[in-house]
Amino acid sequence: MLETVSFDTASVDHSAAPPLQEGVVSILGHRMAYITGGEGEPVLFLHGLGHASGTWNEVLPQLARHFRVFAIDMLGCGRSDKPRVEYNLWALATYTRYFMDAMGIQRAHLVGHSLGGGIAMHLAWQYPERVNRLALVSTGGLGRDVRLVLRVASLPGTSLVLACSTSPAWLWALKRLRVGRTLTPALREKVQMWIRLGQVDSRRAFLRILRSVCSIRGQKVSALDRLALLKHPVLLIWGERDRTIPVRHARRAASLMRHCQLEVLPGCKHYPPLERPEVVAALLDQFLRSDQGNMLIEEGGELAAGLT
Repeated sequence: MLETVSFDTASVDHSAAPPLQEGVVSILGHRMAYITGGEGEPVLFLHGLGHASGTWNEVLPQLARHFRVFAIDMLGCGRSDKPRVEYNLWALATYTRYFMDAMGIQRAHLVGHSLGGGIAMHLAWQYPERVNRLALVSTGGLGRDVRLVLRVASLPGTSLVLACSTSPAWLWALKRLRVGRTLTPALREKVQMWIRLGQVDSRRAFLRILRSVCSIRGQKVSALDRLALLKHPVLLIWGERDRTIPVRHARRAASLMRHCQLEVLPGCKHYPPLERPEVVAALLDQFLRSDQGNMLIEEGGELAAGLT
């Protein structure tokens, strides 16, 4: 493993990108929403806890130029249904495999952010024959550390607190302030998450997912003892200033995997796809389009094919 530090690239020109479309598919009798576009090898984008496919809005156009992209609203999130079902990582990975079956996808690259990274890893372990490459962005499951607010939110009684803090009065205030037009993409997505949590079914699913992976002590699920079992090439992308899941998780995990490339983004926090979309898109494009069986790594300032 070799760590590289990525800097700004030219802004992505979306004008030549293929159009993206929204769709809905039935998974075990439940509606799962998604965004898709482009042609080529399929790439599945999995979002983080409480978020939705919009996390990838700024990245999808670039990748759709060379791939068939699918950004999923995981079951229990976004525009997808919120049934009273299991929402642990194994279950979420299984729902993703059912999505692949419904869309006729035999094998795909997986890109996961935060919780989505954990789902991607579980999918690779459960169904390795369905996965090509893994790109994990600020992923969970690589250590116990996690932001305090998420630990507290896992405690009993949180649902009532969330119900009060996402009440119609708060949402009215947000709309009156028109914050959606003035905030950065990352903060805008957080506001959208807060608005979604104002809905009872969304809030219930959010807490079920959260409590399956987190407690007051921190993250409950660790993949560290299984990383050596991953046979797929892996790209880790992390924000240098991530306070939700610290970058040291990435450095430790990268040292445990043979086929791993680590990219640390200076000045970036927990949402690289929204904070530095042009950089993330370029890294993903390079990683996914590199020769199968090899990985492009940066060594001594030069790109070389070093891992097989």
